[in-house]
Amino acid sequence: MEIRLAAPLQYDSIVDGEGMRIVLWTQGCPHNCIGCHNPSTHSFKDGFLTNTEDIIKDLSENIKYHDGITLSGGDPFIQAKAVNEIASYIKSEGKDVWAYTGYDFEQLLKSNNKDINNLLSNIDVLVDGKFILEEFIDGEEYAIDAYYDKNGIPVILNIFQHPFLNAKDVKDRIYIMSTGIMIKYMSKFAMYRSCKVTTQLVYCWLGVLFGAPQRGNLHVAQGRAKGRPGYCRPSPA
Repeated sequence: MEIRLAAPLQYDSIVDGEGMRIVLWTQGCPHNCIGCHNPSTHSFKDGFLTNTEDIIKDLSENIKYHDGITLSGGDPFIQAKAVNEIASYIKSEGKDVWAYTGYDFEQLLKSNNKDINNLLSNIDVLVDGKFILEEFIDGEEYAIDAYYDKNGIPVILNIFQHPFLNAKDVKDRIYIMSTGIMIKYMSKFAMYRSCKVTTQLVYCWLGVLFGAPQRGNLHVAQGRAKGRPGYCRPSPA
């Protein structure tokens, strides 16, 4: 069966679940979580096509050296039927299956999808739910409104402060802007403003999120050019 992957099978991983693991990196994810560690896996057209038969053949030669497989991506439930063929094989070999998904467990159950249910039945550990960047920010959070100029240099137009109600607040709804914030923090963003960004677009709006942890300085938590018709155009040759 055909399956779209983001990368070849990864062997000998010790950071994607318990023990020594093989990782299946699927391609395609609809969640687009801010701060995602693998944004290149979001597109449903990128990556490469292969088939489950070849993957299982590769696994048969290596699974005995591993504790199990981890299904990641991308979101493996987007290709549940194909992924389940691989998970079923792993279970038949007496190994365990971990899976990471942006869907909540309840969402998967409510989908009433046969392929999803079959895949769930072969999973030993499910790490579910979207990645929420705010859960990992220790301190204040800022966003900037900026664009790339003709030389590829970000030009900052405004700085927004994101207040949290308390330590458990992860909502991303309220941002404050003021002249005071601009005056106070503009110099702190100079290190980013002065860095040339490699891009094929000019006058292109940016989506940039900064964290200001109490233990350190400002750091870029997430940054991505946002193409907007009428604003972005290719850089001159």
